[in-house]
Amino acid sequence: MTRPLLITIILLFLLTELAFAQNAAQDEVELEDIDLSYIYPVVMGSGVYKIDGRRLSMITVPISISSGRLDKDGAKFGVKWLVPVTVGYDEVEDYDWLEGRNDEQLVTLSAMPGVEISIPLDDTWIVRPFAQFGPGHDFVANEVFVLGAIGARLLGTWTLDEHWEVRWGASARLAGELQLKSGRENSFGLLETGVDLRRDTRLEVAEHRINAGVYYRLQSYYPEWTVGQLLTDRSEINDVHEFGFSVGLLRPRKVFGFTFGRVRLGYKRGTGFKGWTIGTEFPF
Repeated sequence: MTRPLLITIILLFLLTELAFAQNAAQDEVELEDIDLSYIYPVVMGSGVYKIDGRRLSMITVPISISSGRLDKDGAKFGVKWLVPVTVGYDEVEDYDWLEGRNDEQLVTLSAMPGVEISIPLDDTWIVRPFAQFGPGHDFVANEVFVLGAIGARLLGTWTLDEHWEVRWGASARLAGELQLKSGRENSFGLLETGVDLRRDTRLEVAEHRINAGVYYRLQSYYPEWTVGQLLTDRSEINDVHEFGFSVGLLRPRKVFGFTFGRVRLGYKRGTGFKGWTIGTEFPF
């Protein structure tokens, strides 16, 4: 992880801690009475989020190994082995739908190894089917869970002139989880689309050209993603809008063995949902 990315993550956490601070005193709720979903690391990425009073803080380390090969027509196919590791901190307190308070926090660790194949259709379009499957553990509730996702991404890139570039992306995936201790299950389909506009700034850092951009992404869950429930009360998410900006290198470079190309910071908002997210490339 590069120093700028680490500093951005720290600032993100400090800003969100101030924005989400609350002083409400409420009755305690038993942790085992709360039905929680652990699938959110698959779809939300690193950031700090608030869902109906539930505050989630997550850092995902996007470890991957890439390789490529040429077919007989000269097109370059890419294979990326994914080994993302996510650490989550979940404050189970001050739920709008709990009518109570739980002083415990959930600390989770999960890994989602998988593979992504990049298939160029032409000079503009590239499709990326992927599949991921892996375990996780909730250290407070002592719950072991299994997460899985399968889907495909489509990305188109157009150069408008010598300074401007626009990208459009879309994806579809199925995601689900199984909690081994409680036997609870949760699954949903997710459709995404987004646009990314970048401009060459003509600035250089250590002789590397910098560009900057803005982006928008829409996530639609089918059916609504149930992130938690107590008895008959439910907290559900349907559509989530994400707006953000990014800064990156025109040509990615390796730093301490890791490829660094871009950093993006975005704000997500939906019904009963809001938060800040941080990532690398345009997520398609």
